[in-house]
Amino acid sequence: MRIRSFVPAILVAAPALVYIAALILGQGYVLGWQRAAAVSWREGLPLALAYVAYVTFVFIAIVGPHADRIPAGVKWIGLIGGSVVLQIAATAVVEPFPLRGIFFRQFSQFTNGFVTIGSRWDNLASVFAGYTDLSQGWPIHPRHQPPGLMLIFWATTQIAGWFPTLAASLAPLFRPLTCFDQGVPPLSDVQVIGGALGAAVEFIAATLAIIPLWRLVRQLSTEKAAWLAAAILPMS
Repeated sequence: MRIRSFVPAILVAAPALVYIAALILGQGYVLGWQRAAAVSWREGLPLALAYVAYVTFVFIAIVGPHADRIPAGVKWIGLIGGSVVLQIAATAVVEPFPLRGIFFRQFSQFTNGFVTIGSRWDNLASVFAGYTDLSQGWPIHPRHQPPGLMLIFWATTQIAGWFPTLAASLAPLFRPLTCFDQGVPPLSDVQVIGGALGAAVEFIAATLAIIPLWRLVRQLSTEKAAWLAAAILPMS
């Protein structure tokens, strides 16, 4: 039995609507960040303009009366590019240098702990053998989440380790983005670059999540519903 075309769109839009409501009604929180003061219109303007531009594209290329004439390649470029712009614009609300902010919230010794723990694994088999007990001594986020993010940082640190000279030359650029890199011992150059690669992998994965979503909704409903679902996800 096929699902009516508007149902997947509603299911995908619901989390975005709840999140937007939380931003409007929440006191002191913007995009999950604690703030001492409300966001000014200047700080929110880039995100507002990005949303207007993105919604305009969606109306023309996805739901408009002539949407069927728009090539699929143009739609993908618009949706993926729009997702990148929206992520950067959202980060710019709380971070004056948004590209730095995208890395900054992933790199931390004492906030999320994913890069710290993942980059310091030597033997995956021994870690997973005692994962339940080991995780109780970790920072709160990795302690209560599956090891997926830590595996990303472990893998990217291994890749960075293949190029130690390159890691040493790039580390001064990325080390300031490690937030509170005050641990003993501090992250090595290879770990810093491994963390940068891990943050990039997360950003890319979040951006390209619309592709499997499109395929899933297309199987469950119509192609137009699939495009609409993929278009709504970046706005969440």
